[in-house]
Amino acid sequence: MAKENFKLKYLEYEPYIEDIIFNLKERLKDAQSNKNANDATRIQDQIWTLRDYQAGCMRNINENLLKETFDSFQNSIKQTELNNNTTVVLDENAKKMKTLNKKRDQILKLIEKQSKGEKLEKNQIEKILHLAQVEKEIESLKAAMSI
Repeated sequence: MAKENFKLKYLEYEPYIEDIIFNLKERLKDAQSNKNANDATRIQDQIWTLRDYQAGCMRNINENLLKETFDSFQNSIKQTELNNNTTVVLDENAKKMKTLNKKRDQILKLIEKQSKGEKLEKNQIEKILHLAQVEKEIESLKAAMSI
């Protein structure tokens, strides 16, 4: 591949090169502290390749290593997005659970009032009729949240 095309191919990653290098340096520290020489060497090669790419020194650059480095970065972004989306879903489920528990508590209070002989309004009686449905929703949501 011509070096000009090579540079264009990875143009989208250029704003993130310093972030990628920072991440690689953190991984390098871990590999060194775990005495994993193979990983440390591979990561150091990735850092050097990125530095060469960043400096425009394309002559001796290992394109496969560069592609692998950028692909790894792309995968980590996707994993981060997946984790963030999972957190959003869990937050939404927690919010829904709070709402359902509040509804159930209100219904139970109405049932208690009714059992004490207080006269309930039509909408309050209708609310009581939904207790089973609310409890079913709570159980479904509990099951979904435990996955």
